[in-house]
Amino acid sequence: MDPVGILLQTYLFGDLAAEDVAALLPVLGERTFARGESVWIEGDPALALYVVVEGQLKAHRVGVDGGEVILGINQAVDLFGEVGLFHPVACGSRRRPCWGS
Repeated sequence: MDPVGILLQTYLFGDLAAEDVAALLPVLGERTFARGESVWIEGDPALALYVVVEGQLKAHRVGVDGGEVILGINQAVDLFGEVGLFHPVACGSRRRPCWGS
């Protein structure tokens, strides 16, 4: 995995020089989630920016009838959580891997 190459594929970092993105590496971390494991749960503080490197991530809520309402699917090189970096807010949905890791 090339973290700089992955970040350069995203809309947030895509216009930066590779050297500028590489300067971020000391503050980046890597986490792996199993299928069905929660990345965050609705109401958790949004404290990190995530990049989907591989697989898919499902954003969903519990509907009024108790069923699952899918709000979106994040694919590889999609970002999420960026709003929390600039505006401290609670997460508005659950996020779980639905394929891969």
